[in-house]
This record gives sequence, C-alpha cells and structure tokens, in this order.
Amino acid sequence: MPYICSCDDNHMETIKWIHKNHTFIAGPREDYRCTLQGERLYIFQNALEKTNAYCRKQNIKRTLAICLPIVCVSLLIGLLIFFKIQTSRRRKRERKNLRSQIELGEFPMKFVAFLSFSSDDAELVVNTILPKLNSELQLKIGTNRVLVCSGDRHFRPGYALGEEIIRCIEDSAVIILAVSKHFCQKEWCRKEVQETYDQNKPIILLFLERVEPDEMGKVLQKVFNRYTHASWIADANDGHIEPDWSVLCDALLDLTVEQLEKNRVN
Repeated sequence: MPYICSCDDNHMETIKWIHKNHTFIAGPREDYRCTLQGERLYIFQNALEKTNAYCRKQNIKRTLAICLPIVCVSLLIGLLIFFKIQTSRRRKRERKNLRSQIELGEFPMKFVAFLSFSSDDAELVVNTILPKLNSELQLKIGTNRVLVCSGDRHFRPGYALGEEIIRCIEDSAVIILAVSKHFCQKEWCRKEVQETYDQNKPIILLFLERVEPDEMGKVLQKVFNRYTHASWIADANDGHIEPDWSVLCDALLDLTVEQLEKNRVN
C-alpha cells in the first residue's frame, strides 16, 4: 500500500521516519513507495528529495501569491502619487509662466475670460460676480490688468452685436456662461453659446439658479452633461460661489494654459 508524499507535516514525518529507520523495515525496499501529485516515488530513493523540492516550489508560489499583489498595488499607488506630484508641479510652472506672460504684456489674448450673461441678470452679474471674479483673478496673477471681458463693458458702440460677440469670444481664452432661466430663453445668449462651441473654446457653466436640462438648448445641455459646473448660492450675505473663488480661478488659469497650448499646436 503506497504512502502519500505531500507538504502535510504528518505525511512528511512518516516518510522521514521510514527513511531514517530503514534497518527496521521488513520486506523489499522497492515495496515502500509514496504518491506525489499522481507520481509514484520510491521512499528509499528520491521520494524525500522530490517532496522537499516540490514543497519549496509551493511555498514560493504561496509567497508570490501573497506578496505580488501587494507589491503591484504599492507600485501603482507610488506611480499615481508620482504622477500627481509631477502634474501638480507642472501646473504650478504653467500658472507661473502664464502670470509672467500677463505681467510682461506677452499674453497672446486680450482677456483670460469672457463672461456671458442675460441682461435680466445684469444687476447680480455686473455688480457682484464680475468685479469679484476679476479681482480674484488679478490677485492670483498679481496684476491690475482687466482680465474678464463682458458685453456691457467691452462691446464697441455702433458695431453689429453678432460681430462683437464673435470678437470678444475670440479675444478670450475661456468662456464663462452665467446660466439662468432668462439666459436659456434669450436668442443672443443662445448665439453666444453656439459661437463658443463652434470656436471650440473651454466653457465654464456658472448657474445663477436651478435650471432643468429640458429648459436648456441642445448645445448648452450637451456642455452641461459633459463638464462640471459652478453655482451661485444666494444667502444672507448677498450670495457666494461654489466651489469657492480660488478653485474657480485655478480652473480658469489651467483651462487658459490648455487653450494656449492647443492654439500653438494648431
């Protein structure tokens, strides 16, 4: 009757005992065999050696099965952290270069952003949002230059409205759409949205109030479904923006850098 050769401690002890006490074994030695993974081995020849080698391989496999995923996950986390640090450093360098361009008058566009809004929302936008946005951007960059374009302040008198919309969008790196129910209903606002989309400019949606998707035009709805947005929240202190001004300004600067790079490639 063959014995079993395996990594089980009891099986190993049995084979070792037989091998060690061979002088007390009765009968031919050839009759003492064990089975290892379907293979029959002679206990007094190579059974112990082959079983030990097999068990070493199994231990290595188990160790690799435990350690390899841990190592892979650790490497992946390390790479993600590395690329995140590199991306953060690259963005800081790009923002610094952008600030230098603006300070030295080398910025290839007239404005960082064009703020589009409905005349029905002019009181909120012109008196509160526009000056705050411009001042926060100036503070980020370290300049007194006007960085945000708006129709009321920068459309040239006597020129066709459509022509001025196109010009201001062309002169700005990023377009901010102050979206409200009034904005969605205005023909010229819809034209500004379409022109921005046609020029393939980066768009930031700033919602002044809750607007349902079916109230938006097709292009605006497409932008809404594809990109994240900011919101103006009314409160006891005349309202605030979410995310905060710093996050919005950083997004504007990063999108500006991307737009400039895209212009250079094209």
